[in-house]
Amino acid sequence: MAKKYLKPRIGFTLIELIITIGIIITLAALSITSLVRSKIIASESAAMESLKTLQTAFEYYRLVNNSHPQTFNDLCEANPPYLDSSWIGTDADAPPGILNSPAIKGYSFEIASSGNDNYRIVAHPAQFEGIAREFYITQNGEIFEGTGESLPAEPEPPGLPDEPPPPDGLPDEPPPPM
Repeated sequence: MAKKYLKPRIGFTLIELIITIGIIITLAALSITSLVRSKIIASESAAMESLKTLQTAFEYYRLVNNSHPQTFNDLCEANPPYLDSSWIGTDADAPPGILNSPAIKGYSFEIASSGNDNYRIVAHPAQFEGIAREFYITQNGEIFEGTGESLPAEPEPPGLPDEPPPPDGLPDEPPPPM
């Protein structure tokens, strides 16, 4: 009887291909979510820097003109300009006191002004809505997360406690006299 020799295998089995494709898909999914999150974090950082720029421009304008600007146009058309023309808003339907700017670095900005000394500048995500966070800055230069709509234009500073807590290791009350 003649021996039959098996031919050496050429190529991959179906199981090997499925496992390899599964690993590649898993790695791609992990890297894509990581890249999207990195882009969101970069947009949020740029939005916070833009808020600082706007707040600085507002304060310089106020020092020179003794009042806050009413529109982004006031900041852009002043001589010398406090901001470049890319900040000029185009929304004619904005309610009074709230002015929209075009989206800059994934965020749009609105100014909520309440009087001469109080204002809040809010950064809304134009991209990644529902994923990226909103921020606002007050006239004091403090940046907070959210829109600040439920807060006054200037948040109350935290108060001092009535009495300081006892140092660690000491009882709250002195021992009773003997």
